[in-house]
Amino acid sequence: MNSMMPEPGSPRSFLKGKTLWLIGAQLMLVALLSEAVLHLWSQRQAQQQWMQVLAEANQTRAILESELNAAAALATGVGIYVSAREGNLNDADLDRMLEAVFERGSYFRNIGLAPGNRIEYIYPLEGNEAALGLDYEALPEQWPVVQEIIATGSGRLAGPLELAQGGEALLYREPISVNGEHWGILSSVINSSLIARTLGPLMDASGAATALRGKDALGAAGDTILGDPSVFDSPGAVYLDIYVPGGTWQLAARPLASAIALPQGTRPAVWGLMLVLVFAVIGSVRAVLQRTTLARLEALVQERTHSLAEANGLLSSVLDAAKDVSIIATDQNGLITLFNKGAEQMLGYSADEMVEQKTPEVLHKAEEVWARAKEVEQKTGHRLSPFEAITRRAAQGDQDISEWTYIRKDGSTLPVDLVICPIYGPDTRLTGFLGIATDITERKRVDRIKNEFVATVSHELRTPLTSIIGSLSLLQHQVKDSLPEQGSTLLQMAIRNADRLAALINDLLDISKIEAGMLELNMSALSLEPLIHESIALQKGYADKFDVTMRLANTVSDLQVYVDASRLQQVLSNLLSNAIKFSPAGGEVVVRMERVEGRARISIQDEGQGIPEAFQPRLFDKFTQADSSDSRSLGGTGLGLAICRELMVQMQGHIDFTTEVGQGSVFWIELPLSDQLTTTEMVRAQ
Repeated sequence: MNSMMPEPGSPRSFLKGKTLWLIGAQLMLVALLSEAVLHLWSQRQAQQQWMQVLAEANQTRAILESELNAAAALATGVGIYVSAREGNLNDADLDRMLEAVFERGSYFRNIGLAPGNRIEYIYPLEGNEAALGLDYEALPEQWPVVQEIIATGSGRLAGPLELAQGGEALLYREPISVNGEHWGILSSVINSSLIARTLGPLMDASGAATALRGKDALGAAGDTILGDPSVFDSPGAVYLDIYVPGGTWQLAARPLASAIALPQGTRPAVWGLMLVLVFAVIGSVRAVLQRTTLARLEALVQERTHSLAEANGLLSSVLDAAKDVSIIATDQNGLITLFNKGAEQMLGYSADEMVEQKTPEVLHKAEEVWARAKEVEQKTGHRLSPFEAITRRAAQGDQDISEWTYIRKDGSTLPVDLVICPIYGPDTRLTGFLGIATDITERKRVDRIKNEFVATVSHELRTPLTSIIGSLSLLQHQVKDSLPEQGSTLLQMAIRNADRLAALINDLLDISKIEAGMLELNMSALSLEPLIHESIALQKGYADKFDVTMRLANTVSDLQVYVDASRLQQVLSNLLSNAIKFSPAGGEVVVRMERVEGRARISIQDEGQGIPEAFQPRLFDKFTQADSSDSRSLGGTGLGLAICRELMVQMQGHIDFTTEVGQGSVFWIELPLSDQLTTTEMVRAQ
């Protein structure tokens, strides 16, 4: 037996020892690699589970976001229809249109219209009768949100919340404006089952803990809508923002621990596999997972594209139905993206000629655009392009309602009322502008006839009225001492009322000339200070009558302005007489002349009661007066400030005011200094 054993140091002994060492090293390497593979497998399983949760959460987010925004888009189409019809609605037409909307919006429960913020129409009525007549202003828990919607001009998703007609649902509301004025609220109720039905597959199939928060579209600040709130505090959770109309929801999901743990018996099986095989299997699994994820994402994109196409189809139908209204949309740079049938019919261009081809500049008179740009430049010092001048107010987030002159394709002109409002994307970023124009040719014709009538009547009245005033003044001068007290009082009353009638006729003639474009100005460069002193002197007798003093303060070195002297005197006299009239007895009217950013400013400060806030937006309109006892008793035609504004525009100036109720008002005018005007601008002013 001893002859069978290898001797120490023999080649066989060396080979046997080396083999054992290699086997041991291989076993150790396999063990190390196996443990590494197990570790990697464990990590990979966790990563795969996380990726699966992320993919399904993204899919869920996309579906939920698509459904909610598609529903909002359908509801917005109804709002545009109401605006285009100027609130003149027919129940039968609404039923037909909303029936088509409900066919596309599978999650709608009902859509309601609330003119004056009170629900007066609801479709379908059956099952929703309890909501009819609902007054938002009488609901303290909902009215603040509705007020915010009206103030911002944007729609917003609320809920889930309990409905007056029973049940819980989501509520999408947006304001509706007609001719620039708030008309009411569009309210669309979306079944809450949309949430559970969309999140159900994620919660049931992925082995994930899931929660949704953001009630009333408040994002992370909103209450939890569905699921366990503790998911939002879990480490490793997936957070996804869902953009809903007016705000966001937030979705959180994390894999369950049981879904990440390795199955029993995995370790012995992995120890028996070769490292190459393990890597091959992992590579194959990775490829399969990637293909599966890509297929799901492609299916999601196709589904969302289909939903958006349906929503766009309905919106296009609504826009095309508004044949009497021109609706044009542009991107941020002014390139036209929408040109509806009404625009084609009104302007003579086809949509193919305009969309992605031109900007709205081609539709506007260059003179009007130049005037708007010049006005902005004078106020801000910034020079704008034509499109920026047209959309400046809308770009600042305001709704711009102005009269413009459109130029048709054949070169003819068309007066329109144009409403320009901003278009925002889901992230509240400005993406373009929407312009809605209505033809006001007939209104202009009626105004022209009215103005011609007023001018004719005023001319016919002026001559006999001048004779009457002269005769009454002569009579007063000759027989004032011989008349009894009652006769003298009646004569003074007749003279006073004749003077008021003459002032009214003069104002009517001025406003008629301005509106007819027939006002002629005698423009020249003049020293401003003597004109102010003369205006104050002319009003002194009127001020003494009211026991009011006038003072010129803060006079700077004499300023030269390019104006019509008589028309500037007319503006100053009107502002001074108003300040005197509304100041208390013993009060003071302060006049200031100063240089402000290269322009001359004249301000007139009174000590009256100020202008009521509700009346301020209409202050420069024709035939308007503050509805108070003071203004009524002091009289006035309601044309003075309207004439002042138009005269300042004609002289390239500006008029405005500041006021504080109970503290008085400051009216000011600004005029370009003559040394600041170019020769071209002087010629244009003439």
